[in-house]
Amino acid sequence: MSERIYLCIFLLVSVSVPVLAQENANPVLQSVMKSDHVSAQEAERRLRLLEEANRIGNRMEADEPVRYAGIRVERGATFAIVFRIVGEGEQILKRYTSDPAFRVEKADTPLRALRNKQQALINAMDKKTKFMVSVDVAAGKVRVLVPNAEQVRGRLQSAGLLASDVVVEEVPDVVKPVVTVIGGYQVRGKSWAITTGGTVNSSATLGFNIVHVPSNVRGVLTAGHFDECKFTVTVTSCTKNSPATDTNTGATLDFQAQRLGGDYDYEWRTSGGNTFTNQIWYGAYMTVTQVYDVEAYQPNTLTVCKYGARTGYTCGLVENPREYVSDPNYGIDGYYARVKNNATGPMADEGDSGGPVFGNYTAFGLVEAKITGGSYIDQMVFMPIKRIGPDLQVLTSP
Repeated sequence: MSERIYLCIFLLVSVSVPVLAQENANPVLQSVMKSDHVSAQEAERRLRLLEEANRIGNRMEADEPVRYAGIRVERGATFAIVFRIVGEGEQILKRYTSDPAFRVEKADTPLRALRNKQQALINAMDKKTKFMVSVDVAAGKVRVLVPNAEQVRGRLQSAGLLASDVVVEEVPDVVKPVVTVIGGYQVRGKSWAITTGGTVNSSATLGFNIVHVPSNVRGVLTAGHFDECKFTVTVTSCTKNSPATDTNTGATLDFQAQRLGGDYDYEWRTSGGNTFTNQIWYGAYMTVTQVYDVEAYQPNTLTVCKYGARTGYTCGLVENPREYVSDPNYGIDGYYARVKNNATGPMADEGDSGGPVFGNYTAFGLVEAKITGGSYIDQMVFMPIKRIGPDLQVLTSP
């Protein structure tokens, strides 16, 4: 089976939405209730415990850098948060909490050492190839996803980096951007003629509305890899970043600027005569009032949701806020956050790129890619929203 990561392109309805539209309940809470089959009260308790685990984990990482190995979550009918600690950890945990929901298990390698190993592996990789390097906290390992496992193992062996805590997985075409024509609400690029007949266009999900601070001009975000003329078929005379269409309102969205490459994958567009507010749509309206940095969270302590026109509204746990993704086709070579769906099925799919990643009233990031192979099949990576500043800021007031 071909295994790969797809950069996901498609739309969120965020242009010309009513400011006073009725809003639905907390989307994160609703997702935990549904996926864990628990009451609202129990879901609230679990989310509070995750918040507390993040606070404890941040303190423990600072206090015990050679002992602290991260957090693992057990969920379902029962719920437990497991702190992984090198050596005997019961006394360490008791310094921070006596809550029975928190447990300890022995680990071989501290989290800081795994992150250092992750960076060493990244530095040793051939940047002309596609790959991912991930810290797997629950397993205490670093995973390298590549299309040529044997060759990479030899390279890492020569560099003295191939050890028991490094897993090399062969995933053909690791990162493969795909632009497709998808029905439903979307921002659609200009149509181009296919050399063998017919037409094709790229489509993407609109993300959060923003304001360009120097000019006080409002606009909307989407994925930087939208409308880059990178089709799976040959087209004639394609021009990058042409005016696009919001298929929900019919409005023309004019390209303003982008950052695409390294740690960045976003662009912003404007639309004359249209209203941009601090609401988003995910099957219901939600007002965005705050912006949080996903990298301030410990792995496995934050639940986020996303909206994409292809797969709609899905929520999941951020297993790794610093997932390394490399795609030379777009110049991407940096850190993104990885999310596992709380439910079954993919967290995102082709056509969802650029869509908002959010909590209750909170902006976290923009959808970037779907993972379709290896240990993280059906998971998603997204770009943290903090990277758009300071000239661009998410609208958090009308």
